[in-house]
Amino acid sequence: MKPAILSGGAALIALLASSSCSTGETPPARPAAAAIRPPPAAPAIVAMPSSLYFRQATAIDLFQLRAADIALQRGSGSARSFALESRRQHQAISAQMAFAGRYLDMLPSRDLPAEYQQMLATLLSTGDFNTVYLAQQRRIGEQAAGDAQALPHPERVGLHTVAGAVGQAHALD
Repeated sequence: MKPAILSGGAALIALLASSSCSTGETPPARPAAAAIRPPPAAPAIVAMPSSLYFRQATAIDLFQLRAADIALQRGSGSARSFALESRRQHQAISAQMAFAGRYLDMLPSRDLPAEYQQMLATLLSTGDFNTVYLAQQRRIGEQAAGDAQALPHPERVGLHTVAGAVGQAHALD
């Protein structure tokens, strides 16, 4: 049965090919290769030095711990649940970063950059705590994931933890 189908298909192709040629018509022109546009290129990721990543990662980690403490005092429902899990994860990350920092001679700073200090001040003063806290967590998680992606491949330590935190923050939507 298959040979009949194949020969029938071949016959159909031959019939179509001969019908366009027998009328003397020229087949329609194909579009020029220049008219076909390639898909847009992905944005270039600039490699980040390890020392800069370490400073940013430890600052984010410290911010996450302090924000979780505030959320445990002021938050409710999903914000409080997120803060409990975030605190647990960032205590573990903080210990790993401190160990790695001693090994690499890069000790984490206990001072927060002004941007993070302002975010904590906002958490302390906002009337809509849960919304502000969860929005900050999404933003900080996306920033951390972007920073980790900018590391040269062998230095992407703990990226799964960062990605998990981003996914957890988006699950709260």
